[in-house]
Amino acid sequence: MSDNQDNWAKSNPKAPPGRSGYRPPKQRWPMKKKLWFYIGIIFALMIIFSFIGQGESDSRPLSRSERVDNQFSPIDGSNRKLVQWTKDQLHDIDSFQHKETRIRDDGSSSTVGIQMEFTATNMLGGRVKNFAYAEVNINTGVISGMRIAD
Repeated sequence: MSDNQDNWAKSNPKAPPGRSGYRPPKQRWPMKKKLWFYIGIIFALMIIFSFIGQGESDSRPLSRSERVDNQFSPIDGSNRKLVQWTKDQLHDIDSFQHKETRIRDDGSSSTVGIQMEFTATNMLGGRVKNFAYAEVNINTGVISGMRIAD
């Protein structure tokens, strides 16, 4: 093969496979793959920006009644932290059943009193009714003075 033909084969990407310097054509992404790639990027950016903007939508301070309500479950009215503390004190955690939660709010301090009625099984296997008492700070959510009484 002459030098002229060899140079042609090296410079021509569509040279037949028998020639030296053959390079297969570049593989390009099909149009559908490009489209899905860009749709995926746009979707990811939408998710990221939706999380960034969530905290700015409601900037007004919560009222006292809203801060009190935030301390209790909307489903059964229990205070999640007091329920967990109570379960940690029980012999049989699975026997816990929440019955009712009452609050004592004098409206002047940053704490409210909680009285939670629940049932659980005792060491002998009998179901007993008990009360758990605590105070919760409505600004921080910290509970204190927890105790269980029959």
